Amino acid sequence: MRNRFVPVTGMISGAVLGAALALVATDAGALEDTAAIRNFSVQISLEKERFHRGGVDPAAPVRDLIVTVTLTNLFKDIATSLPTPELRPTGGIDFQIHPVRTGAEEPDAGKKSARKPIPRRPLPLAVDERVEFTGVTLAGAEAKQFKVNVGPWYAIRRAGKYEMSCKFENERSNTVTFEVLPLKVTNMRGRALLSHINDFERDGPDYPFMFYIVHGDDRFDEVVYLVRRGRGADERYEYHRLSEIAPGRVPDMIVSAGKPGTVGVLVPDKRSDSLSRLFVVNFATSPIKRQGRQIAHAAGRPPTLEVDAAGGISAQ
Repeated sequence: MRNRFVPVTGMISGAVLGAALALVATDAGALEDTAAIRNFSVQISLEKERFHRGGVDPAAPVRDLIVTVTLTNLFKDIATSLPTPELRPTGGIDFQIHPVRTGAEEPDAGKKSARKPIPRRPLPLAVDERVEFTGVTLAGAEAKQFKVNVGPWYAIRRAGKYEMSCKFENERSNTVTFEVLPLKVTNMRGRALLSHINDFERDGPDYPFMFYIVHGDDRFDEVVYLVRRGRGADERYEYHRLSEIAPGRVPDMIVSAGKPGTVGVLVPDKRSDSLSRLFVVNFATSPIKRQGRQIAHAAGRPPTLEVDAAGGISAQ
């Protein structure tokens, strides 16, 4: 059943007040018409722009894809009541996510993908469909923010760049961009990944390369990468070790737009919180070119990966 909300009136003109009271003064069914006097905006934002996937299931969600939804009442003197912007099995807020793939570092290099929207899952396991969703009242000119975990609801499987917007109560938001990195966290041990890659990636990988975190032993995990060689009957995947990493840690990563196929990986030192190691891997060369150097953290803070105007990768 649709939630019903009654707007609260503040200091308003007689004409506007009369129109508002006319909408709500009859029976409960008239409350449906209160949406007619809503005047609000919806904006979305992300705290970061780069994400990775993880989990045993190949359809495991993008981790920490948490969107801040800001609702603003555009009336200065009238309060507005709205449903809370939550993802639900039916109704609620709806996100539109489209892939933008043009770089060689992304699947199907050289072929610009059609902008087909990412399908929404009917009900993620993490969501209880019995939850009763509440509403929110915005005072005149008031804005409120809400956190929405989008990852479990949308089956984003491929690395690449995406655009996202949302629709809420017939209002459309702005568009933000984010990137899903060619990095996946697994529960596999070492080269077992290579043996089970077709199962793990559902009928085989569809990318030229991909980084994974696999188990080493009780003392460390490993960052490895697979590279596709050949096509069709000759297709095979090479397994390469990049670095050891402390259990539970995830490296930072950035993909160069200026140098397709070039990836920067910042791996925290497994023994010291004040050191990291920067690897720059160029998959566009044959053989693959890989460089690495140790970086000390300034003022106790890990460096930030950056791409310069020429496409070079550094850590500052």
